[in-house]
Amino acid sequence: MRGLGYWKDGVVAYLLSDLSQSIFATLGVSNCINSLGISNNEGQRECLLLVDGMGINALEIVRKELPIFSQIKNHNQLQATFPSTTSASLTSLGTGCAVGVHGMVGYTMRVPNSGTPERILNALKWDERVDPYIWQSEATLFERAKKQGVKVSHIAAKRYEETGFTRAALRGADYYGVNQVDEMVDQAKSVLSNNRSFAYLYLNDVDDA
Repeated sequence: MRGLGYWKDGVVAYLLSDLSQSIFATLGVSNCINSLGISNNEGQRECLLLVDGMGINALEIVRKELPIFSQIKNHNQLQATFPSTTSASLTSLGTGCAVGVHGMVGYTMRVPNSGTPERILNALKWDERVDPYIWQSEATLFERAKKQGVKVSHIAAKRYEETGFTRAALRGADYYGVNQVDEMVDQAKSVLSNNRSFAYLYLNDVDDA
């Protein structure tokens, strides 16, 4: 699977799908490209914290107000997918694929052959009549990594665990539903005590604000 970055202003602009592919490449998952050049670590433990709504512009503002954020090393700046909505972006992150491949093309989408007029699927609220495994049929990186012996964990709010969107975009990980940040950190420390392990933490507090 090749990297999905594109040319912008004469340089490669990397995407969320490049980030997830690069991380899993360091864990030895086949057909993943480490286009970001992430260094391997001896224990093969990787943690990805995604703060929904915290883009580079917002981060620059926060750095001025909260000095602790100035300690964050800016390894590389990623570009959002198009469209830059949560459903498209997180599915690209989860699958390592471009939007045109995984098919989660927006916050709302028409359901083919669902009547006249066709029903509208809200990707984050879902519709029980739509099978998430058919709607998004690409194997996720979580599924692929788990089959190859990586302990894959998804740590996020309890309410997301059984949603159609999670099953479509982020399936395959062991899900740990916790609602407090300190609980998320404790859970991440626990699952990452294993060699060759990956933890994905998702916070949406900023996006909800």
